Amino acid sequence: MIEGYQARGKPVADVRATMERAGMKIHYLVKWSNPDGSGSGYNVDVAHVKDDWIVEHAQRIASDAVTLTIDAPADVPKDSLPMIQPPLSDWWQD
Repeated sequence: MIEGYQARGKPVADVRATMERAGMKIHYLVKWSNPDGSGSGYNVDVAHVKDDWIVEHAQRIASDAVTLTIDAPADVPKDSLPMIQPPLSDWWQD
């Protein structure tokens, strides 16, 4: 993504600000983890992602786009957020 930048463990607001300054478009995937280490998640609109949630992983998906995987906080019930369809392969091209 951005050379030397580590998104993992940082609040969404901090990572979002850094990515936007770099001209990156952001896609969000929220995941819920089980005690055994397994889990599941899906694509969520930014309107449902809170600034203080923690980024688990960031993956560059295009020269100007990144997917942030967010750990759902304990107070967000599993599968309770509205799911969106994943972006098309050319979604970053406006």
